[in-house]
Amino acid sequence: QKSDAQTALEGSIVRLPIANGEPVTEAKLVSAKSGGFMSALITPGMRAVALPITAESSAGGFILPNDHVDVIMTRRLSSREESAGEAPVQGETILRNVRVLAIDQRFREEGGDEVIVGKTATLELSGAQAELLTVSQAQGSIILALRGLDAAEQAGEETKIEPEGSMVRVVRYGAEKSVRVR
Repeated sequence: QKSDAQTALEGSIVRLPIANGEPVTEAKLVSAKSGGFMSALITPGMRAVALPITAESSAGGFILPNDHVDVIMTRRLSSREESAGEAPVQGETILRNVRVLAIDQRFREEGGDEVIVGKTATLELSGAQAELLTVSQAQGSIILALRGLDAAEQAGEETKIEPEGSMVRVVRYGAEKSVRVR
């Protein structure tokens, strides 16, 4: 049977370290009901960046918090054919294996089969990734591609793109190499 304190603090996250035997106070916790909860969920050194989405740009609305996605930018290239309505379209995966923190303001799935079709996705990004996403949003359309569970868990296949967009650091199975991007 739960005590009143256990019930009141259920679902809270520790904000500051608590030593063994030290009293647990509300000042050391963040509750889902209070402000600052999202900042407690973010991996240290990372940022939460929100972007507008639709069902079409987010795997039909099947993306849930804690899923991993690839971020793809599409844009029309300027050309002489643009006047004829046939400007070529370019697609590029700008970020891979990015953790979804929230869809709209929901930060966890409630009920195993619930689908959340939101208007905003909040992604966990590094500072450089946040800059790249912001610039990419201004240049074209952004699509989120849902990764399968096995793909999301492959730590050996992470690609990071620097803000300039000219070099990509690829880490695959523990081996790292830099590749120049067009």
